[in-house]
Amino acid sequence: MAVDSLGTGLYLPLSLLYFLRVTDLDLAAIGVLVSVGTALTLPVPLVVGRLVDRVGPRLVVAGGQAVQGLGFLLYLAVSGAGSLVTAVLVTSVGLRVYWSSVFTLIADQADAEDAGAKDHWFARTGMMRETGAGGGALLAGAVLAVGSARVRRADHRQRAGVPGRRAGGRPGGALHPARPAAG
Repeated sequence: MAVDSLGTGLYLPLSLLYFLRVTDLDLAAIGVLVSVGTALTLPVPLVVGRLVDRVGPRLVVAGGQAVQGLGFLLYLAVSGAGSLVTAVLVTSVGLRVYWSSVFTLIADQADAEDAGAKDHWFARTGMMRETGAGGGALLAGAVLAVGSARVRRADHRQRAGVPGRRAGGRPGGALHPARPAAG
């Protein structure tokens, strides 16, 4: 649960930046497409409840994680609006399946202990979920801040004509290698 929440905290802030980088879409269009892909999954919990009743929560939780993994693999193929919505849709279905079934699994585990354990299990789960999501967002911010600082330093060296190491790790003052003249 904590690892999943940490990943969610990383995913949310970085996914928009990733889509901005790999597509020609602007940020507003990406925001709308991500919202559409996510909104299409709103009915999923209605089906998940019945599925949990039939096959049990453990299998459904694992299935949700697998679908999320497939969705993240689809991110590698995102090149435009259609593939972006598809990747977000698959990832969001997995996320909804997971969160719609994991609390039934937790309740089953708590019932196996004793009647008073359910409150403690749900409290621990809530703490892990929020700590993980916050930690993931904090980690994403730190990574972006460090990356931005490195790019700014390289850009300043380039503008000042100071030789140094480029962001890519190769010697030189420019961020991007010079292109050979067409000829």
